[in-house]
Amino acid sequence: MDRLTPTSPADVATTERIAAAPLPTGATLRLRQNLLVQLVRFARINLRMMKVISAKHS
Repeated sequence: MDRLTPTSPADVATTERIAAAPLPTGATLRLRQNLLVQLVRFARINLRMMKVISAKHS
């Protein structure tokens, strides 16, 4: 049997939910692929983690 063919009811339901999910817009895709935006987001989450860690160790 083909790997892409769902075999159980759960697989069919999952496949239907994935097919019905909204696709990202062009603007969303550009933001996700923009290295500058990714660098800013990376720095922001690292600063937030450092804040939480330093608060726990004080």
